[in-house]
Amino acid sequence: MITHDKILNDIKRLSKAMNKTPTKKEYDAKGKYSSSTVSKSFGTWSNAIFKALAVDVSPKQIANKPCKNCGNLTKNPKFCSRSCSTSYSNRNINGRKTGKKWKNKKSFCQSCQKIIPHRRKFCNDCLFNIKIANGAYKHISKVTKKDVLTNDTQRYRRIRCYARKIAKDHNLLEQCKVCNYSLHVDCCHKKPIESFPDETLISIINMPSNLVGLCKNHHWEFDNNLIDIIHP
Repeated sequence: MITHDKILNDIKRLSKAMNKTPTKKEYDAKGKYSSSTVSKSFGTWSNAIFKALAVDVSPKQIANKPCKNCGNLTKNPKFCSRSCSTSYSNRNINGRKTGKKWKNKKSFCQSCQKIIPHRRKFCNDCLFNIKIANGAYKHISKVTKKDVLTNDTQRYRRIRCYARKIAKDHNLLEQCKVCNYSLHVDCCHKKPIESFPDETLISIINMPSNLVGLCKNHHWEFDNNLIDIIHP
């Protein structure tokens, strides 16, 4: 049976052999019992050491020192709060604007391997490139509707994005086709995207003749068949 006296005597023996107060790991390696058994018997490891050797190994009270971020006195090792810790880290370690972690990190365009700003996937020249089934990249105008469909709620997102670029290049978004409103103009397909077969090229769906600029109100009216715009 393991008694308190046996545990205390074993701690004294190990302390004398090592010429210092043993830690939990050292006692697990060289003692007769485990540190968990000692802790259960005396409540804590510190209590056992104190009763055996009259040595206090409980955590010492940390003296007040200034927070590394705001300078306020705190008993914590470095910062007075999580807010100060986050502010300091963002500013000096991995911050979005002035951080050092990503300062010299390079990224490469997934399509042409040109060096680009960190955390981007494509350079400006390859922005509308699409990865096809064999792993190669093709410009969106050279692929079919089936190749660019997404699985989210906006399944035609890529087609609409590229359509807006074409409409801008052809000055179709300067004002609404119906009311000449110019502060905000949507790019609208005259013939709906869903009406094209899946094998249709994006260049055909997004032909300038199939695009028109409409304000929000007339865009909604056109989608709900309240106004008519002649198909190309």
